[in-house]
Amino acid sequence: MKKYTIFLVFIAAMLTVGCKQQVVTDDMDDKEKLEVLDRQIEKHPNDAALLAQRAQVLLNLGRSKEASYDINK
Repeated sequence: MKKYTIFLVFIAAMLTVGCKQQVVTDDMDDKEKLEVLDRQIEKHPNDAALLAQRAQVLLNLGRSKEASYDINK
């Protein structure tokens, strides 16, 4: 029973750590913001707010063609 309890606590801890969603903050550079937004958009491809944020970051990086794709979507 003790091993089973330890195993459950371990699994719960791993899920808690692994499921944290990273948030884009102003102190991140644009490349880091883009990485975070890409991961979030993979999970929620139709989220207009995420697409708009990524479009702005892409524009900041001079990647206007890619930004226009997100804007049009």
